[in-house]
Amino acid sequence: REIAIKINKGKPIKVPEERPRDLIQVPIACFYSNGSLFFTFMEDLGELEISVTNLNTGVEIIDEIDSFCGNALLEVPESSGEYQIEITTETDDSYYGEYTL
Repeated sequence: REIAIKINKGKPIKVPEERPRDLIQVPIACFYSNGSLFFTFMEDLGELEISVTNLNTGVEIIDEIDSFCGNALLEVPESSGEYQIEITTETDDSYYGEYTL
């Protein structure tokens, strides 16, 4: 099963009405497949901290990835639930995405 994940710039927003309506080019693409998140970086963002949280259980995985090579793989739980991805750069830029299994 593959799931395309939309990555947004900024921190996760709790209230959907507060989401910005402007289209911002995000240099990260991501999709989930069989227990792994696959990231593609369209530009070098440096070292990144990536956290993946199961919003139903609170279980969180944190890893560091170097975006220089252009691609990265992160193994994540395959258990069902709602997940949130948060990505933070060395310069404190933030990106996020969500997916449901």
